[in-house]
Amino acid sequence: VAAKSGSGQTLIRSGLVVLQFSISNALVIGTFIVADQMQLVLEKDLGFNKEEVVVAEIFRWERSLSGGGRLQRRYIQVKEAFSKHPNILKVSASSDLPGQSWPFREWFFPEGNLDKGVELRLFGADEEFLECYDIPLVAGRNFDLAYAEQAWRRRGKSGELFLLNETAAKALGWTDPVGRGLDSHVRKGHVIGVVK
Repeated sequence: VAAKSGSGQTLIRSGLVVLQFSISNALVIGTFIVADQMQLVLEKDLGFNKEEVVVAEIFRWERSLSGGGRLQRRYIQVKEAFSKHPNILKVSASSDLPGQSWPFREWFFPEGNLDKGVELRLFGADEEFLECYDIPLVAGRNFDLAYAEQAWRRRGKSGELFLLNETAAKALGWTDPVGRGLDSHVRKGHVIGVVK
């Protein structure tokens, strides 16, 4: 009985050593994977310049009904005030930041084709946005100042202008999207340009 008990303890010890060794290997491999992923995140070209950019949040929905959105309604004046500072090179206004989650999404249908809807993330931006973040325009044109000044009032109306990135154009099945129409349940307009 003593011999059987000893061999049982030896078997348990051996099993625990193997388990510890396996866990140690898994942790070491996991550490290398995380390190590689972090290196990729730090070195990957994001498609926009994030260096020396200062963000002031004025478009976030305010919970209070009293006085909510005062800066949003006056964003042209806010931009002009920032532009007067000698150390500020460019000023832009946008509904969110590049690289963030972009919570607003809608189903868009290309040129009245109700059979091929694509869910796209919406990102509101003014005419200075592409230049401010060094985002290259690969086709078409950018927004102009007159449209950008009125864009927040135009939401939900026809005649909206859209810039697509190359991924959205591909999802819609377009090789040359400039001038084509986009329609959703909320907004309708046409594409004026494509960004990288």
